[in-house]
Amino acid sequence: MNMIFRALRKDPDKRVANEVYFMVAEASRREPFFVDAGAPDNVEGRFEVLSIHMFLVLRRLKQDGDRARRFSQYLFDAFFNSMDDALRELGVGDMSIGKRIRNMAEAFYGRTGAYDEALEKGDAELLSAAIARNIYGVEDIPAGANEIARYMMKTDQVLKETGIDDIFKGAFAFPPIQMDPTTDAASAK
Repeated sequence: MNMIFRALRKDPDKRVANEVYFMVAEASRREPFFVDAGAPDNVEGRFEVLSIHMFLVLRRLKQDGDRARRFSQYLFDAFFNSMDDALRELGVGDMSIGKRIRNMAEAFYGRTGAYDEALEKGDAELLSAAIARNIYGVEDIPAGANEIARYMMKTDQVLKETGIDDIFKGAFAFPPIQMDPTTDAASAK
């Protein structure tokens, strides 16, 4: 335990990255994702919503240099350390933890590729379709997927406008969630 605290003291970015991870986790637990948008309120659904938030912060960090890359790695490590802890709390045995974490990492990277492509193109429908597949497990786009796409596009813009030093300090906030089930993908732009 002392080794962990020494490591955190040696590199303040590591400590802040852990704090930012907790901000990400807290944002992903907000009720509208599960109640209003209808994301499944189970382990998989919560992983998907958490992955969206992690992706958005990591996407912002990749716009900057070496310190941002190091910070991204610390943030990613905090994410998967948390996943490891959660799996252990759920009773997953030591022998299968590594495989489960590897599968989660592969799932995360697959999703981020689809989300990144849609955001780069500014294509709300493509983003909604990726969300429908990943979060809801369907091809037809439910209204909740459109709402989450709108939220992701707004959050992406807010994070782009956030100074990198504010990210490094954990001095930023995720925007409020404004779910409107009548919104379609075209208006999410």
